[in-house]
Amino acid sequence: MREASSETQPLLDPDYIAEEAAVQIFESAITDVDQEDDSDDIRWLREQRLAHKSLAWHRKPTVTIMCAVLFLYFVSAMVYVASYVMLLLTRVCIHEQSLDASVVCSDSRVQQSMTSIQAKILLANGVVGVIAGGKIGGMSDRVGRKPLLIFACGMALINKIGDLLLILESTPFHPWFFILNGGIMGLGGGISMMVSLASSYVTDIVEPHARTTMLGFTIGAFYAGLGVGPLIGSFIVHGTGEPLYTLYVSIGLNICLVVLGIFVIPESRPQKSLHRSQSMHLQRRASFASQRSIRPPSWKNYIHDVYDSVAESLSIVQNLWLPKHRAIGFIPRYNFVLLVAVECLVIASAVAIGGPIVMYAVYNFHANSEALGYYIAATGLSKTFVLYFVSPLLLHLLKKISTVHWSAPDRIDMIMISIAVFFELCVPLLVLVAKNEMTVFATAILGSLGAFCTPTVQSTIIKYVPENKTGTIFGALAVLKNIIGMLAPSGALYVYSQTVNFMPKAVFYVFVALLFIAAVLIQFVRLHGEIDINEFHKKRSSSIESLPSSSSVSTMNSTQETHGQTHSETNPQPAKNSANVTTIESVIAGRRASVSLQRDHQKQTKG
Repeated sequence: MREASSETQPLLDPDYIAEEAAVQIFESAITDVDQEDDSDDIRWLREQRLAHKSLAWHRKPTVTIMCAVLFLYFVSAMVYVASYVMLLLTRVCIHEQSLDASVVCSDSRVQQSMTSIQAKILLANGVVGVIAGGKIGGMSDRVGRKPLLIFACGMALINKIGDLLLILESTPFHPWFFILNGGIMGLGGGISMMVSLASSYVTDIVEPHARTTMLGFTIGAFYAGLGVGPLIGSFIVHGTGEPLYTLYVSIGLNICLVVLGIFVIPESRPQKSLHRSQSMHLQRRASFASQRSIRPPSWKNYIHDVYDSVAESLSIVQNLWLPKHRAIGFIPRYNFVLLVAVECLVIASAVAIGGPIVMYAVYNFHANSEALGYYIAATGLSKTFVLYFVSPLLLHLLKKISTVHWSAPDRIDMIMISIAVFFELCVPLLVLVAKNEMTVFATAILGSLGAFCTPTVQSTIIKYVPENKTGTIFGALAVLKNIIGMLAPSGALYVYSQTVNFMPKAVFYVFVALLFIAAVLIQFVRLHGEIDINEFHKKRSSSIESLPSSSSVSTMNSTQETHGQTHSETNPQPAKNSANVTTIESVIAGRRASVSLQRDHQKQTKG
């Protein structure tokens, strides 16, 4: 079993963690070895874990506490989702009727306005969540997991109170109020950041040999909350007949979470590690500030800094472009790109299709909030069942009839991925031929049977990656997933809103096309024997890129001058900084001129 080193573990996909943990439990073959090094952080974590054993149960950070927090968080998030769709639809309908008295709530115009608002809410949530998530992830190392868990729960509570106030008929209606409220939810990092914080918490308190299994239980609590929340919401609506009560329950659960975070949840990260992370952060900030102070302040330099920051965040994606292998050439790169493309297409469909299905069921079959709650609950619970029972069993059976490769894709991987993509493809196809809402809601079961696509793809692509690079690869995939998760749901709802007047099923044809492409691409993956993953050629950088930039030379100059001044105070000697810098600049200019001449000569030769 591969394990991402250091603190890259939260980058792992929840489905991947869940399935890997279930496989370990099912086969009773947990063979992970404690491979942590003897760095200060690791030593402090071990000391902290030993100290936890002497604490009383209510003061000890445990996986059980974090599972309970994650379960309550997602129950509170999902308990009112189905009701909120209907309540928001009613608000939009009343607004449209105020503009035109002839409008009815089942009119396509209401659907168009509704999906347009939902798309913008998702986009605002996604954009703010991606930006805030990058900050929160680093802050958790410096200030601790507990404060940011409380912050995430607090932002969720403010968002729910905002939802309640905006849903009330006494509140003036304006789409931007709902969009801004969606951005508030994103300030806490959103759902993905909550899962990442919980994963970091568990990583702090659990020994490495049990980490994957414990993370699996944590993600199990996440999926259980996704399934149980809508189920409770449907029971509340069925018993009371008032969808608004689900929002009150959600707010109550969220208040309990904040109180639990403040008074019950203990901090998992050692104080020494917090102080060290904070110190390193301050040193980096001082370094960046000194570099910026060299350049004169201007809007061009500011834009350049922003561009560099974004480019640095996205540069990790280039690690998905594998170099040439000494034995089999570009086959690993070819397979890697195909598998990543399949992953992106399947994820785009999986995260985006739910909204159009719900809106289509309401528009075409007049589904109510109770039925929508059962559908969302079935989606979460069936996905949990598939990841923890069906997928490990299928994998166990396939291992008996086929050979497992540890450094190359094998037939087991291809069979698993093909089956998953097939069931994912069946979801939009079934919606296209559906005659009633029960047929539409049956897609929850079919979609769950494709849940093991992402875990299988990820476990396949890391066969090409050394142990010390798995975190980087998962980080690159996380960047792609965040972008897809930000754009795909809002894009799908936008397409639905633009076509609901004349062809409500149009968006499902788009999903069919995407998944059909994924099914075709997986057939082009080339199977081969085991390889040495250390035989990849190292990536080269161009001569000009490897040269110091002008800002680097200026920094070097400044550093040398400072060093010269300090050195002259303690041991007076003639400084040679200006001569050294002149020599460096002349060497750089000479090398660049040589490279330029060579390129001109090559162009003339080709001409």
